[in-house]
This record gives sequence, C-alpha cells and structure tokens, in this order.
Amino acid sequence: NIAEASVTIEGIVYVVDSCLVKLDAFCTHNGTSYLNVVPCSRSAARQRAGRAGRTRPGKCYRLLTEAAFHSQELAENTIPEVRRSDLKDVVLLLKCLGIDDVGNFHFASPPAREALEMALEELYALGAIDSEAHVEEPIGLRMAHGPLPVTLMRFLLLSAEARHSCSAEASIICAMLTMQQPWLSTPNKERLQNCRESFAVYEGDLISLLNIFRQYATYREEDPDWAKRHLLNAHLLDRAMRVDRQLKLYLTRFDLPAEASCEDDVERVQKCICAALFFNAARRLPNGTYRLCRHVDESRAPHSRFQLHVASALASVQSHAAADFVVFAEAQATGNQACLLHSTRIEPNWLTEFAPHYFKHIRAGE
Repeated sequence: NIAEASVTIEGIVYVVDSCLVKLDAFCTHNGTSYLNVVPCSRSAARQRAGRAGRTRPGKCYRLLTEAAFHSQELAENTIPEVRRSDLKDVVLLLKCLGIDDVGNFHFASPPAREALEMALEELYALGAIDSEAHVEEPIGLRMAHGPLPVTLMRFLLLSAEARHSCSAEASIICAMLTMQQPWLSTPNKERLQNCRESFAVYEGDLISLLNIFRQYATYREEDPDWAKRHLLNAHLLDRAMRVDRQLKLYLTRFDLPAEASCEDDVERVQKCICAALFFNAARRLPNGTYRLCRHVDESRAPHSRFQLHVASALASVQSHAAADFVVFAEAQATGNQACLLHSTRIEPNWLTEFAPHYFKHIRAGE
C-alpha cells in the first residue's frame, strides 16, 4: 500500500510487486473488522508500477503471469471503502444533514443493504436515533458531530451524566484509544511483557490505559527518562494528553462537567464503559474462548468464537482470574484468528441495568 501513495524517491528504478494487498473489510454478520491478504486490483498494480522510472526510465516486475494479471483473479478496481466499512458514523451524519431515507440515498458506490440496516439497528440501540429513525436530541447530534467514533462519543457523553460522573477518566481513555499501542518496540520481549504486566490491572485493558496515562502525567516532569525506562512512547503519550484536553474542551462547549472524577471508584468507570459498549459484550465459554452476547448469524459469519488479544491484561490472568463477561472496543481478525481488542471486565447484571432495551435475564435452557 505504501508504494501506491508514497512520494517520489530519487533513484528508484525498479519495483518488485507481489500483487497482494492487506485490505480492511467489516463483516456485518459478527461486527468484526477483517484484515485479509488478497490480490490487489489492476488499477492499484498500475499505480505501484508508477513508482519506478519517475525521474528516469525504470521497470516493474510483477510476481505473477501476464495471463493471471488479466484474469478474474485481479479485479479492475479496488472495492470502495464505503462497501467494506462499518457505516454507523456515516449513517448518523447523513441523518443529521437531513437525509432521513439513507436506504435510497445516491451513494457514489452503494453499500450493501444489510450494512445500512445493521448501522441503523446499532444506532437505535446506542440511543442516537429513535424508533422512527430520527436523530435523538441532544445526544444523537453530539455523537454525530464529536471528534470520536459513535461508540466512543457515547462513552464520553455518558461519563458526564450524574449517575456515572467520571468524565475526567473517560476523556483519558478515549484519548488513549485514538493512539496506537503506547509501547516502544524492542527485541527484548520478556522485558516488554514485564513492563506491560506492571501497568496491567484486574479490571482490564481500558483501565490499564488510564493507569499508564496517569502515571506518565505524574512522573514525566520530575523524571524525563521515566517513559523510556518503562518502554513507553513518550511522544505518543504527549499527543494523548493534547487529545484529552481537546475532549474536555468539547464537553465544556455543551456545559457538561469535564473534570468530574470517580476518584478511586473504578467500578463506576467500568459501568460507564459497559453502558456505552454493551453492544460489544461477550461471555466466556468453558474452553476459554468468548462468544458475543448479541445475536450472530453463525452460518454466515466467518467467526463466532473469539480469543482475547495476547497483549490484553485479561489474557494474562485467564488461568486464575478469568473474566466471565467482557465488553470490548473492537473485534479484529487476521487470517483464521479472531481477537477482542481493549477488553474490560464487567458483571452480567450491568447489561440489563444499562441496556434493558437490548438484554434481559432468562433462565438457563429457555
């Protein structure tokens, strides 16, 4: 992908093209993002070839036969992103722009009907639209025009409500989720694992990110090498601090409390996370895998069972303090492995408490 979009580099004469690409795709049947290695399109291959000979004559060597290049193995054009993405944010923004009938909206590349239907279903469950598919005010408008994805905007806005009152912690967690992993790369994997575990907490990954941020904010002035010593990326954490300030300013624009803190009551943050991410709830099975609590069409979904990501704080305690129920920020699959990213431990009764319109208690076997 880099070869398709990179700037011209002086002296590049030859390009060797595998004609493969890692392509993101969102599955509506299980709400999972897939990163698959697939043949690139012919238009993408031509773009890659253009990297050679920009300043003087060059050659491109494609690692497939000419017949294969012109066959159906390679599509003429890459599938547009709107046809392989989660559409919640797009649909909500269209609704706010006054386009109520998004199903008949003239997209340049129309997405699948079921992707639009799933987006509407999730937006209704999240409280962004009502039963008539009209935008709920004010929360729907604020979720649409906020600087974060819809689910994280719901988390940030809920945290400012009196029953949760943890906006100071929520804005930090949201800021950390907008960044890449905060760890520095190192060949010493054992040391990296030890550093991860030193910041990991029982409640899960999102509270662990909060812990990292707060410790960095405490020690960065008095000890400039603190982050490096703990294999943390100081530049990334500084950027997260700037994002945190911006999110707090966003809340103050609507006269919402931006500095409300739960102090040491971490359970309040967990409950707020559950209230925002209930759609991404999963329960642990006896074999250690996780199954989504919401309905999944297992006959059509590539995966219906998920593992915790190996870097998860909850994965390291699976043997002695396994989380029976979790909510997660994202489900992602590469190849045959499907993982839950940024998981947080919850109690099952929180699902019916904060999302009674979506979950209910039933007896086993019903």
